[in-house]
Amino acid sequence: MSMIGLNLSDSSVEVVELTTGWFGQARITAQKRLDLAEGLVDNGLIHHPVELAKTIQHLVPAGEITLSIPEAQVYSRWLRFPANTKEHEIKQTIQSQCSQYVPFEASEVALDFIFSGQQGDQQDVLLLAIPVTVLKGYQELATALHCRLKRLELESLSSARAALGALPTTGAMLLLDVGARTTIASWFTKSGLRFSFNIPLAGRYFTEQVQKALKTTPLEAERLKQRFGFETKTNVALEEAWQPIIKAVNEAISYLQLEAQLPTTAVTVIGGSALLPGLVDWLHDQWKLPVALPNKLPWQQKYGMVAKSNQEEGTLMLNAVGLVLGELKPYRDWPTVNFINSIVL
Repeated sequence: MSMIGLNLSDSSVEVVELTTGWFGQARITAQKRLDLAEGLVDNGLIHHPVELAKTIQHLVPAGEITLSIPEAQVYSRWLRFPANTKEHEIKQTIQSQCSQYVPFEASEVALDFIFSGQQGDQQDVLLLAIPVTVLKGYQELATALHCRLKRLELESLSSARAALGALPTTGAMLLLDVGARTTIASWFTKSGLRFSFNIPLAGRYFTEQVQKALKTTPLEAERLKQRFGFETKTNVALEEAWQPIIKAVNEAISYLQLEAQLPTTAVTVIGGSALLPGLVDWLHDQWKLPVALPNKLPWQQKYGMVAKSNQEEGTLMLNAVGLVLGELKPYRDWPTVNFINSIVL
C-alpha cells in the first residue's frame, strides 16, 4: 500500500511516496521534484487544477494523496473556552458563531480546530478556516489526478512533523519556514501547534533588496545572494531586508512569554532561504537562542532517503515527507487538522 505526499509551491511541486508492507514496514520509495509554469499555483491558491494535473500526472500514481495548504490561505482565530467545555459544545459554538470569528458564514468555509493547552481554568482553541472556493481547487486537482484526497492539512503542521523530529518537552520551539514569497513562523509545544502567522516577505524580496543595493540584474542578485548570504558583499542588504521578520518574531516571542508564560527555547529554520550562508549564526545573534537547520532526523534512518542528492543540496522535501509521515503510527499523536473532514455535528 502506498501514500503520496504532494507539496505545491508557486514554482514547483514535490512528491514523496511512502510504501507500507504487509507487516507494517514503511519505506520512502520515491522522491520527485518538478518545476511549474508560472500562474498554475499562486501562494497556495490553485488557479488551473486540470492543467496542473496534466503537468504532474506522470509523477503521481493513482491512489490516495495528502496535500498541505499554506497559512496565507487559512483564516485563524484563537478562542478561549472554560476548561470543562466538551468537544461537541466547542464545535457547536464555532459552527453557529462562525461569522463572528472569520469573515465567512459556516457554509462558506471548511473548518477545523486544535486544542492548544489550558491556561488556568480556560481551554485555548485554535480555529482554522479556509474558503470552500479555495478547497475546491485541491479537490479538483485530486479528481483530475484520479486520486482520493485523504487529507488536506496546514503546511506548518506537516513541515514540523518532518523537520522537528519530536515535539519539545518544555517551552516552545520556533519553526521558521522561509520560502520564495512568504515566511511562516510557527511555535510548537509538547501539545503541538501553539501559535502561527504568515509574513509576506521571503526569498524573492531578499533578492530584490540585493539587486537595489548592488545595482545589478535580478539574475546576478540571486546568484550573489546564494553565494555570499550574510557573510560578505550582500550581508548589509540582507540584514536590512530581514528586519521586518525579526521584528514580527520578536513581538510574537514577547507575546507568548507575557500572555502564556511560554518561553521560546530554540529555532529551526527551513525553506529555500534557510540555506543562505551565515544565516544560522546571524539569527542566533539576533535572538540569543539555539538556531539550527534540520539535521539527523529520525525518519531519515527509519524510513529511508531515496534521493541522496536532495539531502546534499539541503532540499529534504520536508513538507511532502511530513504529509506521508502523518499516516504512520509514531506520528498519529501529533495534533493535526484535516480540512477534508470539516466540522460535522
